[in-house]
Amino acid sequence: MTPNVCMTSSYGANQGEWIVCRADANSAWISGMNFGIYQSVQICNYLGFASVIAHGGTCGTVCGYCNNGGSGCGTTSNAGYVFDGTGLSCGFPNLCYTVHWLCGNPI
Repeated sequence: MTPNVCMTSSYGANQGEWIVCRADANSAWISGMNFGIYQSVQICNYLGFASVIAHGGTCGTVCGYCNNGGSGCGTTSNAGYVFDGTGLSCGFPNLCYTVHWLCGNPI
């Protein structure tokens, strides 16, 4: 089952919400919507995926990456699709603050 694009939730989040930026049967791109702490693997499981396959910071750009600007949920553009490996200061599998991640390996 493919997650609904633009879906928002606080499930698996401490101090924040997340949004599904893009999704298909094989993966889902999730972005934190504010300075939260996100249990990324738990959120991926909730959406029907087994693991986090990439993650990184966003510089505060929801569904985007730093100076590239927000791509917005439902985008087919790769403009914001950059995973720089940051966001681990609270200890993986938690991701902290302005982050995004890619769920993969459908359950």
